Amino acid sequence: MPLNRREPAQEVTKGAFFERSLALQVKELAEVVWIGEDAAGIPHVRFNVSYVRSQGLEAQGSRMLAIDSFTQRYSRVSFG
Repeated sequence: MPLNRREPAQEVTKGAFFERSLALQVKELAEVVWIGEDAAGIPHVRFNVSYVRSQGLEAQGSRMLAIDSFTQRYSRVSFG
């Protein structure tokens, strides 16, 4: 029996939106802007981050994570 159970990887595509909940009813919204590999061949994702608060949307800039780390932190958002 494996100790580390993981859900199947979420599909990460350019233009897709992901989110995660933070403290005090704040959500972090991530828009994927680039997918590629670093110099070691590890898949990464670059994304723009915004915070969704009761006062509205607040842009926070760009970040990059390995795709595995990204999909562990964020869940895909479906609009519509």
